[in-house]
Amino acid sequence: MAYAILDVREWDTVVRMDTGEPLPMNSPKVNTPMLDMARQVIKGHPYPGDFSSKSIEWVTDTALRLWKTYDPHFMFMIYAQPGILGGVKYMTPDRWNSLVCRVFQNVNRFIEITGYIPIIVGLGDMVPLKEYIDLSGLDGIGYIRMPNRRYAGFYNPTDRDISRFDRMPGIERTVSKCDFINLFEPSDVFRERLPDYLIVAKEGYSFKTLGTSSRTGYKTIAKNEAIPVYTGLPNTEINSLVDLKDTVIKNINHQRIALILLDGIGTKDFPGEYRLCNNSLYWYTYCQGDDSYFAVSCGEHFQHSDYPPGWLDFTEDFEMKTYPYDGFIEKPLSGSIGNYLRTKMGITSAAAGSRSTFTHLSGGADICIECCCCGLYNYGTKAVIYKTQAS
Repeated sequence: MAYAILDVREWDTVVRMDTGEPLPMNSPKVNTPMLDMARQVIKGHPYPGDFSSKSIEWVTDTALRLWKTYDPHFMFMIYAQPGILGGVKYMTPDRWNSLVCRVFQNVNRFIEITGYIPIIVGLGDMVPLKEYIDLSGLDGIGYIRMPNRRYAGFYNPTDRDISRFDRMPGIERTVSKCDFINLFEPSDVFRERLPDYLIVAKEGYSFKTLGTSSRTGYKTIAKNEAIPVYTGLPNTEINSLVDLKDTVIKNINHQRIALILLDGIGTKDFPGEYRLCNNSLYWYTYCQGDDSYFAVSCGEHFQHSDYPPGWLDFTEDFEMKTYPYDGFIEKPLSGSIGNYLRTKMGITSAAAGSRSTFTHLSGGADICIECCCCGLYNYGTKAVIYKTQAS
């Protein structure tokens, strides 16, 4: 059973993750060593907000408090501010460089203080937004899930729609459901949820359709076929982002490892030494959404998950949905790196990040501290506990 503490500064409450049901304060389940530890870590340290660059320090400071109170063997961290701020705020080159520098200063601060062996992954560059691809004038229904914004699903297309796709500027390719299944051989659930067509944007383009954010965009995800990875582990070969999980597993018995993911940072901004890591499969390139995070954590490519790009996720969002605090996800990732370390190897883990639910979903750690944000609105701080007892 997983529990969460929702802290909104003036008060907090404990909920069951599977139902969202709040627990009475006198319940013995509310006063466990792990929940008490989580309160100690988050109390008095509210998340500054997605628009604040102070949230970079918040990730580092939260991870340091987890290190001091829980002393995990594995640490999972996400710095999301470059990807968030780069996308929705105009930034001069100097301001952008300052932001990136601030991220790496914080990464180095954590490593120098704790002594963890780092694996630092830049999830990919961002590029200026050239233009929107407007799907609203077509006969069928276009839909974009914001975490996978280079890909739009299209439903019930007419022959006129299909003939217009090739003439619309900014579209790299259109792929039918049948062609996608034949090439990628996805899981059964993924296959059922696939849209009739998947529309892929060229680099620098984004979609205007159902599901698109109403905020003004300034940058979008580049077509990152390869991403930078730095590791302090000797004699380590990481060819693809799906190799990262196995790299941790093979070395974790001998080293304390921190896996650190950086949104919005690719080869253009990654300082110092790094190796290139494959960030694509066939024509599909990962775009720093659940596709990237779940592939890193579970060690499997995106089509083996349950969540295709362009899926009409809101059609399965109902009042009694399981795991209501996990957005479109209806169950924890059994293959997550944290769950594997806990259940298969008996190794302790913790996570801290500013990418909201992706922190605990992809981290799967014993204790996960994250911002509780939706649509860039700040609702507080959340601690998710997957391990019921402190060891």
